[in-house]
Amino acid sequence: MKIAIATTVAARNWRQWMACSLLGAFLLLALSAAGQAAELSLSDINRLMAAKHNHQALQAITRLLALTPDKLAQQQIGRYDLLMMQGQALLNIYENANARTAYLAAAKAAATPSEACKARATAELIAASRGRQYVSASGAKFPYISSSLRPAAFAAFYKDVWASLSKRLNAAKASHEIVPSVELLPDLRTAIDVAASLQSSSATKQPGEALTSIAAHMTQLITSALKAMQAKAWSISRSANQRITRTVNHRRQSYRRGLSRSEMAELETIARTCDEIAAPVHQFVVTFPDFPKQVAALNATLKTSQKIYHSAETALQAR
Repeated sequence: MKIAIATTVAARNWRQWMACSLLGAFLLLALSAAGQAAELSLSDINRLMAAKHNHQALQAITRLLALTPDKLAQQQIGRYDLLMMQGQALLNIYENANARTAYLAAAKAAATPSEACKARATAELIAASRGRQYVSASGAKFPYISSSLRPAAFAAFYKDVWASLSKRLNAAKASHEIVPSVELLPDLRTAIDVAASLQSSSATKQPGEALTSIAAHMTQLITSALKAMQAKAWSISRSANQRITRTVNHRRQSYRRGLSRSEMAELETIARTCDEIAAPVHQFVVTFPDFPKQVAALNATLKTSQKIYHSAETALQAR
């Protein structure tokens, strides 16, 4: 009886293997004849990947990526979708570094903020993982190669990122210094990306609450940094104007000549910092418009940073 059952199972598995192999062989023939027929569709490439013919799928993706935007549009294929599939196929064949590069490229080709967040979050998850698993701070292991298992890995990754970031955010706010605040922005961006990816899945409800916390923290963080920079910029400006007014015969000299080297260096730092702050603030505002209060506050800080930036630039460019 056991032998008969084993034989039946083996026969079923053999039939499934043969079906996948025949499907793969058919698609390979279609790929080899691509010069005489239309390029493979996204569905065809997905079937190649499902049949574990990832190298052939990558060849098809490469051919499609080489097409002009007009030709891709004619086939109703988006560059973002191709790059996301390329990343998945590369993960399937253990080429994690190249997969991360593909996902970062997909983020740049994204048509919507949520698509960009998903691609960047996947790239960061790969970078934070060991091989084919994400190992959380608690030691638990989460496979992420399969897209169906990835939400659980994202949830664990987000929990670890936010736990570390919360402590550093509080320390940065307490210090009221500009540099620690700016240094946190890349990690804050990662947290936003991962949270957005989780929000789009049904794996957990945690990110909805966490995003509100991120918005509040980010508002306080950037507002604190901007206030410090604004006070410093105005202090330098007043000091320079006083020195200019005291010149011989009270002739108005250039604003730049009224600045010392150290003051010019500080204004350059302020201008550069404001420029760095603007990008993540803008990202949050565009990505999460469903938090009106936080978005309004962040929009206000964005305008303030731009005002300080332009004031500092004007001072540096004056003759």
